[in-house]
Amino acid sequence: MTTFEMLQELLAQNEFELLLPEDYTANTTEQDIRLVYQMNDTVESFLVFRKAIFTGTYKKDYEGKLDASYDRDQNRYVLGVRQGDSVITLFYQKLELEVNLYNYGEIAHFWVPRYENLRQLEFRIAVLWDKYTYLGENYCSEGEKHLVHLADVPALNFCSYCAAPEPYMVPHEMPKGSFLQGLDVMEQLAKQAKDWLLVGWIRFYRRHPSTIVTRWVAHVLHHSIHFGFVKTLTETIKKETAIYPRRLFGKSGEERLALCLKKANARKEELEKTGAYVEIVRQEPFTIAKDQLDLKVYLLVSRQGMVNQKIQENLDVVTQEMSLDEAKKTGAMALFGEKYGEKVRVVKMGDFSTELCGGTHVANTGAVHAFKILSEAGIAAGVRRIEALTGDGLMRYYENLEQELEDAAKAAKTTPADLKTKIESMLEEIKALHAENDKLKSKLANESLGDVMDQVRDVKGVKVLAAKVADVDMNGLRGLGDQLKDKLSEGVIVLASVQGDKVNLMVTATDEAQKKGAHAGNLVKAIAGLVGGGGGGRPNMAQAGGKNPAGVDAALEKAYETAAEQIQ
Repeated sequence: MTTFEMLQELLAQNEFELLLPEDYTANTTEQDIRLVYQMNDTVESFLVFRKAIFTGTYKKDYEGKLDASYDRDQNRYVLGVRQGDSVITLFYQKLELEVNLYNYGEIAHFWVPRYENLRQLEFRIAVLWDKYTYLGENYCSEGEKHLVHLADVPALNFCSYCAAPEPYMVPHEMPKGSFLQGLDVMEQLAKQAKDWLLVGWIRFYRRHPSTIVTRWVAHVLHHSIHFGFVKTLTETIKKETAIYPRRLFGKSGEERLALCLKKANARKEELEKTGAYVEIVRQEPFTIAKDQLDLKVYLLVSRQGMVNQKIQENLDVVTQEMSLDEAKKTGAMALFGEKYGEKVRVVKMGDFSTELCGGTHVANTGAVHAFKILSEAGIAAGVRRIEALTGDGLMRYYENLEQELEDAAKAAKTTPADLKTKIESMLEEIKALHAENDKLKSKLANESLGDVMDQVRDVKGVKVLAAKVADVDMNGLRGLGDQLKDKLSEGVIVLASVQGDKVNLMVTATDEAQKKGAHAGNLVKAIAGLVGGGGGGRPNMAQAGGKNPAGVDAALEKAYETAAEQIQ
């Protein structure tokens, strides 16, 4: 993608965030002016207007529709941008892409509680996917080009975001080629971790790529038995990202970060002595774009199977009251930020744990019988809540699970021992029925489409077809699009279908059409508003939905106009 196409993409998305020099005013000497292109934990990138001057007033906090115009004035380029009632005109010599890549292997965000270790991995994979998609493979290492396919495995996108954009949602229909590539990478990592049970689940997933299996595999990954896979993937990402520098925060910022990391490493060493796996992660602000400098460091702690091991050892639990200084000499662990009086209560469990605690304790770890964590979540700043079961409560939990398994087997008309085989058989049957159903849908769609080749228009040497079909879902539109591409050979295809009060839009552009400026994602955005909806996608394929069937004809006509604007 050229820098001009990148600029068009931003403006089509109503994105126009300029970074002006602090001492810059309109109509002054020529300077470089940056426009934010892509910002995430992997990259800070900008479109740079070289030797630029602008006139008008830039509204930094403007949110709304942008109107843009392009021109050339002698030896300069001219960009006019309207922000509501305000117009900015940029005069510049050249438009270049500036990219700053960063190490994101130890970066984390904590806006969604639970399953932190796995969720942080999902986040890192997602930001890698963003970098790969927007900037291209030239900005990725060979290892990243391999790992990025994991983003196309829906089971690894399951809990990343609370308000997930479309690319990260678990789809109703599984992708094909990219999905299988992602599973191949996932299987390699599982083999590396020697997690043969997960290897089996991945192979099952490959044979039965359904939403149900997606949810099950996502659930399975959260079990402690598969932590080896999570750890292997974590270390692989860290290795591949180590080639990039980390963000620098100036003298005072670096001193603050060093202090935080020193405390975190000290605590990490303490926890690792108990057998825990500890990962230090950071939240980092943008630096070039002058984000607020708010440095945060966290510890991700995993104690795989340790609790039940110590329960089985029947460790005596001894409590003593002593002065705080005496307690510190015993090596007792205290909570950061907690205030203690002159007298404290020290609780010791064998040689395994010595802590300051005023809570209720059993006399011996064996009294707990067994322990299982059900959930873990943040309830306040710096406070986590763990919900777990022990003793009789845990036994009742397993009894309920067993009953649910019996009920599931009864519903499937089989036994618990044969339930897995029965589910596989049912999935095969469902797959066959889906295939038959898809064939019937495809046949009906073809019949409803009729002969549309007479609707093909030549737009600046590129064939463009915009057509309407009756009662076809998005999957059916994609299938029709593939068939029409074969007939058209090269060009742009826009299909619209009305199902009740819902409108489906699908746009596809061939490689040659893209080279001449066609962009499926931008085209569908331009026409989706006419059917009361929105959408987007990549240059080669995009889709959208709407709730205004009356606007379909106008949208199809607009498609021809938009294609004419795109094609150079």
